[in-house]
Amino acid sequence: PFFDKCFRDNKNNIVLVQIPNLPLALGILFITLDLLFLNSVDSFTFYNLGKSFLFVWAYLEAAQGVNYFRKFMGIIILAILILSYV
Repeated sequence: PFFDKCFRDNKNNIVLVQIPNLPLALGILFITLDLLFLNSVDSFTFYNLGKSFLFVWAYLEAAQGVNYFRKFMGIIILAILILSYV
């Protein structure tokens, strides 16, 4: 059924979150550092590193996600990140 293709992996487990997810953790870390050091010179570096790691994470999800939900989430985040640079 459609639900199984969207939310289950090849072992028939429901998968919404996968751990560990290093690119996502680093992306969130650098975006948080950007917000903490908003008025410093390093803010621009933290912001770009954060978005870069989020891009890597979104690409990996879109290309290698275990189910349709994870792939769709990766595609949406990729689109948001690309449109944020326009």
